[in-house]
Amino acid sequence: MTGLENVAYAALVGLVESTWSGVTTVVREEQVGRTNWENLLANGSLTPPFVVIRLGPSPPEAWGIDNLVFRLAVTVTLVVSIADTNAALGGGGTDVTAYLLQQLGALRAAVIGYSGGAFQLAGEHPAIDASTRSEANQVLLNLLAGLQAGEVVFGLLVGDAP
Repeated sequence: MTGLENVAYAALVGLVESTWSGVTTVVREEQVGRTNWENLLANGSLTPPFVVIRLGPSPPEAWGIDNLVFRLAVTVTLVVSIADTNAALGGGGTDVTAYLLQQLGALRAAVIGYSGGAFQLAGEHPAIDASTRSEANQVLLNLLAGLQAGEVVFGLLVGDAP
């Protein structure tokens, strides 16, 4: 399954980089881990805006000896500085939540419109969460880092069936 996950991850990185051109870094949470990206923030090695992609467990989509299709849970987290001048919307004011919703909506549309062969969208359209009560924002709040995050959560089908 690792090969299929890596192909899907590479395609997601391409979508992220083409949708959010100002992103400084895209990291895979399985390789970095939330605790480690907190440490990278704290020591200055990771600077916003950055993206963390988490690929969840990948159980088979259906039973069968020849089954090669797996459902993959995905969370894409965009982290920005609350002082980011790109977050200025309407009248020159800064509304980071509105900015995040705009950016997350662009990635949501890109995932829905994806036509490459690395994955298919599974089930419902991606969900967007820019709430200050999300897990990512609670972690950032605890760090007192002056950052805010938003997430796009969705499922993918990877592989193929005979």
